[in-house]
Amino acid sequence: VGRAMIYFLNPLVLIELMGNAHFEGMYICLFLACLYFIDRQRLRLSSFMYALAVACKLIPLMFLPIVLKYLKPSRIRWSYLAGVVAFNVILFSSFIMGLDFGNFLSSLNLYFQTFEFNASLYYLSRYAGQLITGYNQIWIIGPMLAAGALAMMLKRLFQTDISDIRELFELSVFFFVVYLISATTVHPWYICLPIAFTVFRPRIYLLVWSFTIVFSYSLYAIDNWIGHYSWIFIEYGIVAIVYIAERKKLIGWA
Repeated sequence: VGRAMIYFLNPLVLIELMGNAHFEGMYICLFLACLYFIDRQRLRLSSFMYALAVACKLIPLMFLPIVLKYLKPSRIRWSYLAGVVAFNVILFSSFIMGLDFGNFLSSLNLYFQTFEFNASLYYLSRYAGQLITGYNQIWIIGPMLAAGALAMMLKRLFQTDISDIRELFELSVFFFVVYLISATTVHPWYICLPIAFTVFRPRIYLLVWSFTIVFSYSLYAIDNWIGHYSWIFIEYGIVAIVYIAERKKLIGWA
């Protein structure tokens, strides 16, 4: 119960999910329910919860390879995957029949090649690209960072033996953090999922990030871009320092 307050009383969660009603709260709840039922060996109910989480937002699809690797033997793995696919087909059937796949792919293209907000590696790469070419190369940098993030996730997935639910949480945190630092757009409410993960696998740098990420709102309060980027540098700088200190065990969870 004490650790649960890390999530339920976190100011970012209170403001963004309860105050601003972002839908992250729904898919986080459903995805955690999915993991709970996996741990209880209620796999059919878990696959249904997973499908509901995906129906809320596509983000949970990122963790499907982790969940499948955790499930053993292979017949259970394939059965679970079939359940997730079947439930999603049912949930999305009314949308799929009228879906314009051209517009759907165009929306994905906009996300990776047009939108930019509160990024870390992307801002550094964009700055370097502008020094070399004189213009913003987001249409190249965005997909390259996404490909690099995918490569890191797959490498870690193949190298990790997921034998218990704690390792499943650990790898899920890694996947999502890699996704965030490689993204061109990181809205504050995106951090709410890793905050929920810290209830089970405490990470101080993620909790610190939930406080420093509000610096990204300086975009709406400062008239010049230099001032805004200074706040973004402070945001990620503090998180990086805490992350390194935590990795070197200079600080830790009591």
